Amino acid sequence: MIDQQAESEKPSAFPMSQEEQPPAEPPQAAPAAEPLTDLQKKAAEIAAKYESLPMREKIGIIAQAFGYPSGHIETSPCSGKWRGTSDIYIRFDNGATLGIGNDRTPRAKTAKVQNELVNAVLMRYNPEIVAAAKETALAALRVREARDNEIAAQKGLKPYTLLNVELYDDAGAENGGYRGWYYVTLAVDGKIHAHLETGLNHEIAFGKVGGIPARESYFTVGGLKEADVDYVFNNVGFSSASGMYSLSISDEVRERAEKTLAEREGRQPETQAPTIRDQYERYKPVVAAAVMEDIPYRNACGHSDRENAVMEGSAAIRRSILASGDMQLIRLYSDVPEFHRRLHQEVVDET
Repeated sequence: MIDQQAESEKPSAFPMSQEEQPPAEPPQAAPAAEPLTDLQKKAAEIAAKYESLPMREKIGIIAQAFGYPSGHIETSPCSGKWRGTSDIYIRFDNGATLGIGNDRTPRAKTAKVQNELVNAVLMRYNPEIVAAAKETALAALRVREARDNEIAAQKGLKPYTLLNVELYDDAGAENGGYRGWYYVTLAVDGKIHAHLETGLNHEIAFGKVGGIPARESYFTVGGLKEADVDYVFNNVGFSSASGMYSLSISDEVRERAEKTLAEREGRQPETQAPTIRDQYERYKPVVAAAVMEDIPYRNACGHSDRENAVMEGSAAIRRSILASGDMQLIRLYSDVPEFHRRLHQEVVDET
């Protein structure tokens, strides 16, 4: 499917011994550094505001970009070719993880290495820069949409309607390998479709999306037959019916996509049963009020550090929901990840 860094390409943290060093080559001029985009400059400015914060708070800001209240650093030793090194990652409150680096096992456990990695990740993943990346990309992609649909019309294919730029943050295991990837939602023939590519993710993350398709000549994406293609994106043929270059989306993302589609078509969204968002707004004050009366949580807030208070707050939310006896609330909390995640983040933050 979409290329991810192969295991064999994992950057080594070990310097090579003298016997392993390749033959010396004539010195070459270093390539000129690529100029920073406006988005990259903005990311550096935003990250600078967080430099003096304790690492726990920096991790909390990264967690917020993914919709979680907090997280912590963990390491995991590697085996095989990479024996002696450890992967370093952030584990969020619900158990989801975000890989942030790899180093020799002793170094991977040091505060210095972990802090450097957290600072680098914070530059890409904080609520401010994620919002800016989405906004910057959306404007350019709207321009590209028109050109793509012209090419599609010439080939007898369907046009797409660009909806939203999203950051993949679902806690589900099915697509966990794409956590932190940017993608877009489209409507093809009126149906919502998530479109994800390695190149698109990189362009959005670094503010490099252009209004003109980057591919000069049209071709069908690898793995698809020409007969299966039904839309063109970046001058490349894709299929909205295929699971390739796509991924499942959450109810919250789908709701946003449906709302944007209705707005772009100049119609009002259909009035149906209450949305997840509506039900969340209904139940959040109820849960927050119950949590404020939870004695263990109140004691933790008064006598423990923030990490312990957050943990006790999460437990208080679970207790209050189960004690409510409201089966609709219990179902939403148990079955809808977005409802669960937002409730934990916002109720704990506000109480």
